[in-house]
Parts: sequence; structure tokens; C-alpha cells
Amino acid sequence: MPLEFSHDAIVVTVPLVTLSEAKEHLRIRDTLHDADVTAKTATAQAAILANLANAADATWTDLTVPLPVKHAILLLTTHYYEHRGDAMPDVDAALWEAIARLLAWYRDPTLA
Repeated sequence: MPLEFSHDAIVVTVPLVTLSEAKEHLRIRDTLHDADVTAKTATAQAAILANLANAADATWTDLTVPLPVKHAILLLTTHYYEHRGDAMPDVDAALWEAIARLLAWYRDPTLA
């Protein structure tokens, strides 16, 4: 099931996954990759929020975002981190299916 993206995504101005959460998920213990992890997490967050469109909440913070949404961001962050570079393969269908299942509870089925 491919994810759908909306140009009318809710804007959340704070990171929904902290750097320390992303690093823990990626099993990174040093600070050498902090800028890269931060950039990949921000990109993943933007993609997940675009997929949720109006189902996202502009008031979410890293403490109030639903755990399935946070986990979807972490899954996509991991993919971006592990497949960086010019030869990045297409996103694996199983990953998108897992993300879609995580986000299904938050999307309006009449809009999907």
C-alpha cells in the first residue's frame, strides 16, 4: 500500500522525535553524526506529516505525538540513514506497508 502525500500538510514546528531518541533507535552512541541524524529525522517527519495531512495536529510535541506516528518517523529515519547517497534504492514496499499500517488509525478513510 503506497503512502499518499498531501501538499496541505499540517505544519509542526518542533521535532516530534528528539535527537537522542533517533540516535537510540539507530544505536548511535557518538556525536559525529548528529547533524546527519537531525536532517534525516526532519525529512522523515515532513514525509509522515504530509502523509497524515489534516489528520496531524499542529500542537503535537515530542511528548504528545501518538506513539505510532513517532514510530513511523523513526522507521523512515532509519531507512534514510541506512540508504543515504546517490545510489539510494527505492523505498522497500514492506517499509511503506508498515508505515501505512501505523498511520491508518489517524487518517480519515474517506480522504485516503
